[in-house]
Amino acid sequence: MFHSEAELTVSVPPRTAFSFVADPYNLVKLIPGLLRVTEVNERSDGTRRGRYEYELAGISLTGAFEDTHYEEPALLVRSLTGAVEGTWRYRFEDAPGGTTITHVAELEFPETVLDRLPELAVQAYVDGEIQTAIATLRAFLNVEQ
Repeated sequence: MFHSEAELTVSVPPRTAFSFVADPYNLVKLIPGLLRVTEVNERSDGTRRGRYEYELAGISLTGAFEDTHYEEPALLVRSLTGAVEGTWRYRFEDAPGGTTITHVAELEFPETVLDRLPELAVQAYVDGEIQTAIATLRAFLNVEQ
């Protein structure tokens, strides 16, 4: 299991930050390896599920995602199944002048990835994806004022 986390503070209220992250189509803008999100269905409780296509070091990985914990505007847990298994967890907390977002990824990759890349390289890639996602999220949310 690969674990990575990051935190940022943005200058929008928690509900605005939550709404942006909860929209799976916005994640394609944030996560460099996430190529596509398709077949998104929104349920009556606001949770969503759909399909993803992700690329890690030239290896195409596909699967499904589903919001498994949805407490607007405080917590979103998105579970992944398929080629990549695990969760993306986002916590949103009031902060002076905005919202602190904590993003935690816990992911398992298939043997097709682990046979081609050393575990330290995969961890570095996951850490880089999280850091890029956080930096890009900061840019999107801080200009939405």
